[in-house]
Amino acid sequence: MANETPLQTYPPAKGFHWTALDRVSSTQDEPALPWTRADVAGLAVVLACAAGLFWQLWAPGVQGRADMLMGVYRIFELAAAWREGIYFPRLGLHLNFTYSAPLFQFYPPLVSYLGLLFYGLGLGYIGAAKATFAVSLPLAGCGMYLYARAVLRHRAAAWLSALLYVGAPYLLLDIYERGAAAETVALALLPWLLWALRGQLVRGEHRFFWLSAGLIAGLILTHNITALFVLPAAVAYVALVALYERKAIALAPITLAMILGLGLAAFYWLPAMREVKYTYAEQYMLGDASDVTQNLVAWREVVQPTFVMEYTGPLRFRFALQPLLFGLLGLLALPFLSRRPRFEGGLLAGAWLAVLFLQTEQSLFFWQGMPLVRFIQFSWRLYGLAALSTALLAGAVIAVLPFRLVWGWTVAVGLVLVALWSSTARLDPQRLTNWYLIDEAGIHLQDLYERGRADYPLFGDYQPLVMQTSPRMLSMPQSDEREQPTPVTPPPQMQVLSENPVHVRLAIDAAEPFTLRFHRIFFPGWQVYAGDQPVPTAPSGKLGLVTAQLPAGAYEAVIQFGQTPIRRMGDWFSVLSLAVAGAGLVGRRRPWLAAATGLSLAVLTAALILYVQGPGRPSRQPTPAVVNFQDELHLLSYHLEKTNWRPGDEIPVRLYWWAAQAPQVNYKLFLHLAELDDSGKVAQLDTEPMMGFSPTTRWESGELVVDELRLPLDSEVKPGRYRLLVGVYHPETVQNLAVLSGGEVLPGDRVALTEVEILNE
Repeated sequence: MANETPLQTYPPAKGFHWTALDRVSSTQDEPALPWTRADVAGLAVVLACAAGLFWQLWAPGVQGRADMLMGVYRIFELAAAWREGIYFPRLGLHLNFTYSAPLFQFYPPLVSYLGLLFYGLGLGYIGAAKATFAVSLPLAGCGMYLYARAVLRHRAAAWLSALLYVGAPYLLLDIYERGAAAETVALALLPWLLWALRGQLVRGEHRFFWLSAGLIAGLILTHNITALFVLPAAVAYVALVALYERKAIALAPITLAMILGLGLAAFYWLPAMREVKYTYAEQYMLGDASDVTQNLVAWREVVQPTFVMEYTGPLRFRFALQPLLFGLLGLLALPFLSRRPRFEGGLLAGAWLAVLFLQTEQSLFFWQGMPLVRFIQFSWRLYGLAALSTALLAGAVIAVLPFRLVWGWTVAVGLVLVALWSSTARLDPQRLTNWYLIDEAGIHLQDLYERGRADYPLFGDYQPLVMQTSPRMLSMPQSDEREQPTPVTPPPQMQVLSENPVHVRLAIDAAEPFTLRFHRIFFPGWQVYAGDQPVPTAPSGKLGLVTAQLPAGAYEAVIQFGQTPIRRMGDWFSVLSLAVAGAGLVGRRRPWLAAATGLSLAVLTAALILYVQGPGRPSRQPTPAVVNFQDELHLLSYHLEKTNWRPGDEIPVRLYWWAAQAPQVNYKLFLHLAELDDSGKVAQLDTEPMMGFSPTTRWESGELVVDELRLPLDSEVKPGRYRLLVGVYHPETVQNLAVLSGGEVLPGDRVALTEVEILNE
């Protein structure tokens, strides 16, 4: 074995103690490998290599239209919610053409928030999504170095394992071909989790307990599918090591760390598991296209036939030959390791071989018989665990070679160069057939809607069961044979007092009870209030719109998306877990301080949850309009951010419509910017609602619709004051709907909303 710095033992751990359990689990029976400049240099090389591996990712374009582009638009949706003051949105506000979808109710949010951080730093949506990959590889390399160093207690071996994991073909496939940011970050957390759990078991230091709990929560919040197989594998790993070392009682703190980690993430996973039954998610995840059994192959087809990794075509989802060979070398080295590393390496070897077996047709009984495993969707997703196993086994080869220090590092460098060459020789965005050229200017709402009309998966992944049509049909005109809800007569007097996408406050004066529908697909959490009293709120029609029967009288009504009992329960589990973590970190030596810290954290977290998951900021107070267009459409209010603009700007105008009856025609709307004397117009927009993606024949009687139009100004518009006009017309006859009441009506049934000023550039 290569010569290493003499080993020393750790001093007893200080701080919080676990009484009898702590005394058992904190037995310092493993000598420490002291940190030296060689460790720092090795980690520096790992980080430099990680930077080199993701450097090509900054080439123009993205890694395909599927996972990567959906990750970009998740950041887009999260940023839109933050602009509305909704800091933990459970809904994707623009999905389904503003009918919304419970995107963040089910998709793990952590990577999207990481992307939002980079977006806030000015990287743009695509740059922010790519930056999450840039974080994952250094994170994976450092974690693997720590884990392999702890198991093998050999610096050169740990360095080799770290670089092989960073350059693992499956991780690079995730980054460059699939663009699966959440899974890549989850795999980066995997070696950290094993290192922390092992540290708690073997060393018993309290830092490992808190780190384990945090990593368990982080893994769940990063990628729940990866957590579905990584957490059981990690638990089995530490349990078997504990039994082998006859330290079963040391599993008690690890069990507590698991419970604490689950509690910290309960605000996400508990409502997600309970409320997934209200969506088509299970049918989608277990459908033919995502059926894990469809990916099983004959044992001869499990491994790629070439040493250089293939990232395109059907071969890309076979296990790479290079890590297979390194794994086999590691198997030969295992018998020469010392007792504990040999056992732990054997466990990882068993996990790797099990992963290979689970790719074969012979494993069909496992995928069909074990509960929950079919939610993994693709058997090759297990390659991440196999990549870690083979990387550590390769490190074992260096750990047992009878070389002096210099020769050990030389062999490690040679193996790294061979491995990186085989992983990257065909890793060029210009050669990857999935690479999709799109720049930052191409990421916008119009593009998202166009993709939604073409069955974009982001729209349908979590489609509510109450919605009885495909998402793309929401943007298509309704057929003439549709059932017509009863018109609302007499129409109530309504005014929008304040609004954001999940909270609308109305002033209502109704002579008779009436049905109010809101242009959102119903999902648990939607509630309508009349005054301070909740009224029964439920889905209606084929679209499952949020619907409530409102009483007669004058009152304020609120339409709001909020909490449900299971969401509150998850929140409080997370609050309690955070309070326990805070109290534990302070330590038992100051019990009054621990209690005060826990209580303070609980109160502050509860207040934060109430704020973050509240109705958001009612950022708009619309201006009343109350215009009746031919007893079909009523313009209740409008909102204009400001009244001063410059040539070349777009003027965003938010219009609040109410349909007294279901329109039989796909009406068009127009905005004009006209001279004050109505002698001409300098800007014009003609469109269907929602940028042309919400035909009015989809609207139902009693439906409240919030639409935003953007009126483009030519760069040659002369400075001055103009009037902003709005109207509705029949697209075939080009006849404007008659304005029966309300507003300042100009000839031709045009309504003047307000005056705006165009300033000098």
